[in-house]
Amino acid sequence: MADRPNTPRRSSNGGSYSSRSSNNRARGPQGYAGARGNIDPQRRREEMSRTTNRQTVSRFSENDTDLYGYSDPQRMRRDQTNAAQSGATRSSRAQARSDGQNAEPSRQRQSARTRSQAGDRGARSSARAQSSRAAARASAVNRGASDRASSARSSTRASGQARPQARQQVQLSKPAQRSAPKANWESALDPRAARQSSEPVDRGPWFKIAVAITAVIVVLIVIYAIRSFAVAGAEIASNNSASSSSSTASSTVLPTVVSFVAVGDNLPDTEIGEYADSLAGETGDGDYNYEPIYSHVKSYIESADLAYVDEEVHCGGDDIGPRGYPSFNVTDQMADAIVATGFDLVASATNHAYDWGSSAVQHSRSVWNTKSVAFTGTSTSQEECDTIVTVERNGITFSLLNYTYGVNGYTQDELNEPYEVNFIDETRIRNDVARAHEISDVVIVAMHWGTENSMEIDETQEYYGQLLADLDVDLIVGSHPHTIGPVAWLTGSSGHKTLCAYSLGNFISNHEVPGPENEIEGMLSCDFVRSSDGSITIENAVWTPLVNHDEAGAYSVYPLKDYTYALAQKNKGLSDLEDPITWLKNATYQTVTTISIDD
Repeated sequence: MADRPNTPRRSSNGGSYSSRSSNNRARGPQGYAGARGNIDPQRRREEMSRTTNRQTVSRFSENDTDLYGYSDPQRMRRDQTNAAQSGATRSSRAQARSDGQNAEPSRQRQSARTRSQAGDRGARSSARAQSSRAAARASAVNRGASDRASSARSSTRASGQARPQARQQVQLSKPAQRSAPKANWESALDPRAARQSSEPVDRGPWFKIAVAITAVIVVLIVIYAIRSFAVAGAEIASNNSASSSSSTASSTVLPTVVSFVAVGDNLPDTEIGEYADSLAGETGDGDYNYEPIYSHVKSYIESADLAYVDEEVHCGGDDIGPRGYPSFNVTDQMADAIVATGFDLVASATNHAYDWGSSAVQHSRSVWNTKSVAFTGTSTSQEECDTIVTVERNGITFSLLNYTYGVNGYTQDELNEPYEVNFIDETRIRNDVARAHEISDVVIVAMHWGTENSMEIDETQEYYGQLLADLDVDLIVGSHPHTIGPVAWLTGSSGHKTLCAYSLGNFISNHEVPGPENEIEGMLSCDFVRSSDGSITIENAVWTPLVNHDEAGAYSVYPLKDYTYALAQKNKGLSDLEDPITWLKNATYQTVTTISIDD
């Protein structure tokens, strides 16, 4: 086949490529000389370099788009190495063709070999430089250029089947010369290989100490963080729990409780007045001190939310002075002692209320009107008589009504004014109780009734007790018999429960010839409890036995549990008893049978 001229031509896709046949490419330097004449070596090297660059550029794909035209560094290194090897392979192939086809003299072969070796070195150097520049330009190559390069590469592989054989011969001829530099170059570019080949460095003991200290610090920090989280969690749980309890408490209406105590007749006479005079200092100076008489029960009285007493003897005026049977009177300082002991409710409708007439009633009422107590039973006007006395404790309003069976020596019609003393009258009681229910939550009625010196209830007590229960009165406190009486729960017509203490006995007294039954007395205590539904009940009713200590020159009130045998031997009403303490207890238990007794 005739040699074709070595002139470039255009391919179908617009790229330029060489039209030399496989025979022309296999001829080497002399083949170029035979076909085209001698070619300058420098020109030959530049043409080989351009050929190498075109082959290198054709290896790029449109996805190799990093800074140097590659997304894979290993692929870049592989293509650079292949480019260098391609230049060496072409040089070796040209030399082989020259040796097999030409028989020139030795000098010409030596000269060609020298030029070939120089070309090889230049080609390799130029290939490495040009491959770096080509890599930088590869990012700008578009898909059309990539396709054209791929077509040229396919044409080259189809027409040059002898190149792989020549490349294999060259690679087999110098395997050691190429493999060692390549291995060193890849090791330099791969930091993992450098780390694997490096030996461990001994940093000395201080480095180990620093590492240990750092580890300890880290452990301490972790422990502190865990404890902090635990404490915070506990606080949150506690706060949540506290918040939940507060919400529960706020949504639940707790019961309202008002504690209450009541005692019987406060009945001082002349001797008790003289004793109070002595307690105040110089006798006969008009100064009286009644407070020490109640000192032994004061803690019971003042600890209650409400405390009641029946003031049987009136403060008729200091000009009258202390007086006893049959017409009693007490000086004004008795009111101070009652208030100081802790009483809040005072009843005055008794059979001795009119012992000193209308003026004594008016004076007594004027004294009590200046005290911080709810006072009722006697009045100086119709308006006072019609007024329902109330007192409020812990949101519960209490009203106090007071009536007496009569006064000594007078009927109600014989009084200066009918309103001065409240007599027991069914019609009035019904009206007063109804009005009291309208303005109060709890209605207490003090009844001065019964038979003197009798521990049994009479018909009057029984009748009016049931009447008050039917009127839904909450509590009845009785006085006058000078002895204690039964305690009962009465059921009204509506089913309402009424606590009735028929007689609390005396509170302080000095009978001319007292009997043991006059020295035993009682203190009723209970709680008024308002439930969440608004209803009010009486709970924890207790009877505390008291003893009226009636000793010449010394008068007082004691709780039975604090009263001693020595004191009983000095009491003129108990001294004749073989075992006065036991008698007092037995009398209490035989009379009060329906509620607890605190003895």
